Amino acid sequence: MPTGRLKFFDAGKGYGFIVPDAGGPDIYLSARAVEQSKLPTLKSGDRLHFELRVTGPKRTAVSLTKAASLEEVVADFEEEWGLKPSE
Repeated sequence: MPTGRLKFFDAGKGYGFIVPDAGGPDIYLSARAVEQSKLPTLKSGDRLHFELRVTGPKRTAVSLTKAASLEEVVADFEEEWGLKPSE
């Protein structure tokens, strides 16, 4: 499943764009896709997993989930393996 960072999302206008981690053009994000994915809030810079739907030249993100940040992944790994530094 592709990942990317939210460039912006304007709920009032009903759309936004995702910058894909793999490069290439920005991916359109509709308010409907956000609602269907049941994401409570989005802010610029959020990391997202999404399915890419391509219809002609249009690239649209659907089935969104928030992706863990690198810091969250590292913290979970350290906790699981008992690697937390002593305080």
